[in-house]
Amino acid sequence: MAIPRRIRQFFFPSLTPLFLIRVCLVSVFAYLFFNYLCIPFTIQGISMEPTYLNGGVNFCWRLRYLFSDPKRPDVIAVRFAGNEVMLLKRVVACEGEQVEFRGGRLFVDGGGIEESYVRFPCDWNFPPRRVEKDCVYVVGDNRSMPIESQYFGQTSKDRVVGGALMVKGRYLLAGVLIVITGIILAATVFPSEEKKVKKRFRLLSEWVSKSPEENAFTMLQKIKDISTLFLEPCELKAPNESLSGSYTRQEISAYAGSARSHFSQLNLKLHDLHVAFPEKEVAKVTLTARLIGKVQTGEQVDEIHELDCLLKKIDKKWFFSQIEVIEVLKK
Repeated sequence: MAIPRRIRQFFFPSLTPLFLIRVCLVSVFAYLFFNYLCIPFTIQGISMEPTYLNGGVNFCWRLRYLFSDPKRPDVIAVRFAGNEVMLLKRVVACEGEQVEFRGGRLFVDGGGIEESYVRFPCDWNFPPRRVEKDCVYVVGDNRSMPIESQYFGQTSKDRVVGGALMVKGRYLLAGVLIVITGIILAATVFPSEEKKVKKRFRLLSEWVSKSPEENAFTMLQKIKDISTLFLEPCELKAPNESLSGSYTRQEISAYAGSARSHFSQLNLKLHDLHVAFPEKEVAKVTLTARLIGKVQTGEQVDEIHELDCLLKKIDKKWFFSQIEVIEVLKK
């Protein structure tokens, strides 16, 4: 049976110059649109249920707040070091407002707020907080989670990437997006020094991570290897002042061994590495670190932090000289 000409031409087009130009234009438009204006993302976690379901696909519209500010009850995307890992949260209070939770109910400036999007029972209690200038207060819709398990709090408007779009269907357009991005993305070639710096982070991720099958010899070797990535001393700055200070390589090995021994499984994932060279043989790296694991008692751990790191080049090798944990959500 003969295939109609139009159908045959659709699936097997002639590779004319005009057709190739169209393909290039569509590819460039798709790359720019989905990388800079309408960023696709997969939802991981239950903190925004039932509004946004775990495993669902959605989009962040970056032009949402081009001429306005986020307001209650907008759903926004909050960045860490970049756009690869973002928090999806709902705005519940704006700058100058006082926010608190009493018996599971949200109060702003002393008045109760009706939240139709909150469907699960909640018993949260949280003392009043005044939202600072140029900030918003964000919380997830799933208040049935223990308050200790929710990432919520005050964040700067500068960290708001855009507004979330309501997309029905868990994997709508996901296959098309994967095909388009797979075709149009090209490998990015970094300067050699940037490659060397990023390799140190890959090694840190590899050596911190722990599999259930790891034996004692591998564990000791990894602990020893971790210390070789750091200058002596290396400075740590963290919101928890008890952790801040200067550490020798021996102390780093000891702390690494003690921390890893509490976990049966551990995985350190690093995202959105932005490398700059403010001085000769000095690198500044901003990134998002996600630590996922299971402690020996069986409890799951999932923490996300933004890090500012300084590395110095000595004898043609890059070493960590300072690590600072940035507080993205201030409770």
